[in-house]
Amino acid sequence: MNSVKNLVLEQWDYNVILVDWELGASMPYLQATANSQLVGRQVALLAAALQDIGASVADLHLVAHSLGCHVVGYAGARTPGLARITGLDPAQPYFEGTQPEVHLDATDAELVDVIHTDGRNIIFIGIGFTQACGDVDFFPNNGKNQPGCGDFEENMAGLIYDLETLDIKDIKRLFGCSHDRAHELFEATLREQNCPFVSFSCRDHAEYESGECQRLDTATIGRMGMDSVRFNLSGSYYLETTNDEGAFCMHYLEVLIQLGDDQEEIHGNIVFVIESSGATSDLLPGWSSGTAVTPGAEVRTTLHSPVDPSDLASLHLTWHAQGSGGPRVLRPARLRVRRVDAELRVTTDELCSDAAEVGDKETVAFRPCAPAGH
Repeated sequence: MNSVKNLVLEQWDYNVILVDWELGASMPYLQATANSQLVGRQVALLAAALQDIGASVADLHLVAHSLGCHVVGYAGARTPGLARITGLDPAQPYFEGTQPEVHLDATDAELVDVIHTDGRNIIFIGIGFTQACGDVDFFPNNGKNQPGCGDFEENMAGLIYDLETLDIKDIKRLFGCSHDRAHELFEATLREQNCPFVSFSCRDHAEYESGECQRLDTATIGRMGMDSVRFNLSGSYYLETTNDEGAFCMHYLEVLIQLGDDQEEIHGNIVFVIESSGATSDLLPGWSSGTAVTPGAEVRTTLHSPVDPSDLASLHLTWHAQGSGGPRVLRPARLRVRRVDAELRVTTDELCSDAAEVGDKETVAFRPCAPAGH
C-alpha cells in the first residue's frame, strides 16, 4: 500500500495512515480471520480519536485488500457516518455466505465500492468474493482469472511441482496473482490518469459478453477506482484490462454502422483495426460469432484495445461473409464512432470512405470526415 499512499499524496492534500497488522494477518488463516475483528475495533477507535481532535468521519476513506476488507468493514460498522470504504478483492474463505455483519457489506459506510479479481469458487483455489457485496461492485475480466496470471490447469500443474520442491514463494505467486491484481488495478487507476478504466453497468457477465450492455452512454458507464465516487454509481460494473503492469487500462470504441437500403440480407463478421496516435491495434473482431445484416438496419459493436482512440486516424474494416452462395457484399451507408474521455464525456464522430461497398474479405479504411466545403 506504500505506492498507493505515495500516489494519493502526489495528487491530493490528504492525510494518509497505514495500518500494519502483518503479524496478525499471517498463518494460520483461521486465527487471522479472528484477529480481523479485533483490528477492526482498533481502527474504529482510531477513527474516534481523530474525531476528538477535529476530524470528520464524513471525510474518512478506508481502503483495504483481502482480509483487510473485513477489518475495515468491522471498523465501518462501528463508525456511524463513515464516508467510504474501498474493498480490494475481499477474502472469501470463512466470510462469503455468512451474515452481512460478519463480512464487508454495503451498510459499513455511506459508500462501499469493491473491486473483484479472484472470485473463483474456493474449490478451484479462488481467494476473493464471488458475489457483489458493496454499493458498487467492479468485475474486471469477470472478477476472476486475471490476464497474465495463467489458468487453473496450468497453476495446478505448477502447484504439484512446487509442493515437491517446497517452493513457497512460487506457490504464493501462482495462486496470489489474480487476488493481488485488485490492489494493482486500484493503484493503476491512480497512475494511469489518461485512461478512465471505463466500466459498463450490466446484469451479469453473460450480458457483458453478449455486448448488449457495452454501450458508451453516460447513463450506464462508470469509472473504476479512486474517482468512482464522482459519478453516482450503483450496482455491478464489468470491464476488461490488459496484462501489462505498466498500462492495465483498456480503451473502448463503439462502432455504429448504418446499412444501405440496398443491402441484401446476409450473415457475417467484421474485423477492425484501429490506427490512432501512431499506434495500431491488433485485429479486433466485431462479434464473437458474427451478426445478421439486413437492409437499412444499424449494427453496433464495442471494440476493446490498449490503443487510445482519442486521436483516431483511421478505422480499417474487413468484411467476412458467412455461408456459401448468395450475396456476399456489405453496403455501409454511414459509419459513426463513440469515444469517452477521462471525465466520462462521450463524443460521437462520423467516419467516411470512398467505398460504396465492401466485398468478402476486402478491407476498407474509414477516416474522420472532412469538414463541409473541403
